[in-house]
Amino acid sequence: MENKEVKRFKRLKYADRIKIEELLNQDYSKDEIANQLHVHRATIYREIARTGEPYSAEEAQRRLTGE
Repeated sequence: MENKEVKRFKRLKYADRIKIEELLNQDYSKDEIANQLHVHRATIYREIARTGEPYSAEEAQRRLTGE
């Protein structure tokens, strides 16, 4: 029987969203941001799609929590 490693999903925290916003403002690519945060690039694409562009960490957090 093969021993497979189970991947765990990482939820983005508000601090991660702030970092995404900062890096986007510094013209980092979405792939570079994913590498910096150690998440799959699809996570970054979905996160940015949450508010559209320009990305707002505050708006993304508000939409996620409903506040």
